[in-house]
Amino acid sequence: MRPEVSTAPARATIRRAVHLPEQSVARGAGRPPARRIVVGVDGTAAGEVALTWAVREAWRRAALLTVVRVYAAEPGRQQGTAAAIGDLQVQLRDAVRRALSGGPEAQPVEARVMEGDPKARLVELSAGAQLLVLGRSRSGRRGSPLQRYCLLRAHCPVIVVAEEWARVYTDV
Repeated sequence: MRPEVSTAPARATIRRAVHLPEQSVARGAGRPPARRIVVGVDGTAAGEVALTWAVREAWRRAALLTVVRVYAAEPGRQQGTAAAIGDLQVQLRDAVRRALSGGPEAQPVEARVMEGDPKARLVELSAGAQLLVLGRSRSGRRGSPLQRYCLLRAHCPVIVVAEEWARVYTDV
């Protein structure tokens, strides 16, 4: 079954085989599910590997997966342009579709494009989550400043998925 996609300003919600009202993404109307995994993506290969890992882990835990793409506002601009936000929404929706392809049929996923400081937003979203998942590129052996910030300040365990693990999660 093809994913159902609804787009709202600065947010795209993608669900597979589960037709739920906009406000109740998973179990119970009006309240968030008891389990939630947050994954930060940035359009890189490492972000896609982290997303693929997070999809499988959310399915194993029967958790809502919140996929987030955070962009920093350009200096001198109040907010991102509608076209730029739209492009990020399309990129995020496509990344989520690729990660969900061939996966479990009833995987609740919420995808958001948000403006702000990526470090602060991810830590904010980690409150109440079971896991925060980030990707690590091959060149980032010591971790990026964002990863170090999240590891120190997140409100939940942080998983940093190495880009080298891509074959493991795509061959299974």
